[in-house]
Amino acid sequence: MQGIAGFIANKLEFLYGPLRYSYVELSRVLSFNDKDLKSATTFDDDIEMFKSISSYAIDEIAKHEIDFTFVYLPTVPIIDSNEVIVTDDSDTIEFMNFIRSEIESNGMDFIDMTDSFVKLYEEEKKLPRGFNNTMIGTGHLNRDGHRVIAEKILEYLKLKGMEVDDEI
Repeated sequence: MQGIAGFIANKLEFLYGPLRYSYVELSRVLSFNDKDLKSATTFDDDIEMFKSISSYAIDEIAKHEIDFTFVYLPTVPIIDSNEVIVTDDSDTIEFMNFIRSEIESNGMDFIDMTDSFVKLYEEEKKLPRGFNNTMIGTGHLNRDGHRVIAEKILEYLKLKGMEVDDEI
């Protein structure tokens, strides 16, 4: 693989190493037992455990002195009971504020897509997730979701002083 694609693939492969911990390895390193990690699958189950795991992963990335940028893709806007919800729940907000703090305190950048996703809905009446053959507003990012992410990343790269082509 040559050129920019090869460069990105090499960077991703390098990043994969420090992040390649199974829940068993994380439980050993972070002193959580196997049962706790298998049962805690949502913030409601144990937000402190998710914070510890995330903090550990962020510290591992920081150890390698990688120019790393975290891009947060919220689940909002989402349709719930025929109403469009544009605000994350309080547990998600608490968790993402924690992640942002951890990322930034380690000298890395954090891009929050919440405002861009909400603006997409408010100005264009489009949702960043879902397709015409699935539940609208959930699941994978659709073309509009990818577009606003690309726009935000272009804006970020320009702020960092990189020369980028404005074509998306």
